[in-house]
Amino acid sequence: MHQSLRASKSMLSCGHALPAPQAAIPSRATILPPSLAPSTSYSSRPIPTSSINAHSSSSNNESASTGSALPCLQQRGGRSRRGMLVRPAASSAYLQPGVGNAPATPDDEDDESDILSPDNEFSVYTRSTITYAMNLARTAETYSVHPWFLLLGLLRQEDCTACKVLKSLGLEDLYGAWHEVLWALRVSDGLERKPFMPEISFTDRAYKVLKAAVRFAHWGGRKKVQSEDLLLALAASSTLDGIFPDLNLNFGHVRAGVERIAGGRYFLPDDEEAGLAQQSVDVF
Repeated sequence: MHQSLRASKSMLSCGHALPAPQAAIPSRATILPPSLAPSTSYSSRPIPTSSINAHSSSSNNESASTGSALPCLQQRGGRSRRGMLVRPAASSAYLQPGVGNAPATPDDEDDESDILSPDNEFSVYTRSTITYAMNLARTAETYSVHPWFLLLGLLRQEDCTACKVLKSLGLEDLYGAWHEVLWALRVSDGLERKPFMPEISFTDRAYKVLKAAVRFAHWGGRKKVQSEDLLLALAASSTLDGIFPDLNLNFGHVRAGVERIAGGRYFLPDDEEAGLAQQSVDVF
């Protein structure tokens, strides 16, 4: 002990600095490998995540599972926002099997094993989004994918049609939006570590979002699910306007943006009834 003190004093007297203490290793739950980190090619300004509320309660778990980030957004002073918009009830119906006059098909049965089956063809962007969400669930040790994970994966595909639609609707800062979703996940305990599971599963809502994306591709006249189909499914589940309430990303506006950017039209069941429901709501 005395020898170490004398050695330290001799080093200081000779002008040598003591070695710097090693930084503490952060929790594995907050570490994202480079393959899961957002692309550094974005030129947009990132949203700071250092002001995360460390005292988030477990009551926020429900907001994370349902895709509503309003309790989280009220706690921060970053993005200016308007009040929460009233959403047409018709849009969420597109997540249900046998919606409208369309009868339920075998594809509508809740068999989680057929989500990524070869029968459901996904574009490169869409499959990359799903793979990213599953890898994030495994890395964060939640072992369960919910819609916000899918949104995180979609925001990284800056060249896909879905991101072009989001930019046209006012979400120009994709890099900042990625951090905003991650921030909401953290403060709502959406990245809380769970006991080890050998397989990655989907929450009920995330599963319905993926099934709805398959249906939107069918209603758009395609066999392969594109990124814009997944974007429409996220809009129908109120995931988008739940976390970005100031941008009015409800189902009607997102559908109009997709049809304008991608071309073509979606022929949805009960379009007339859905249109009447949307017209009856003051979205502004």
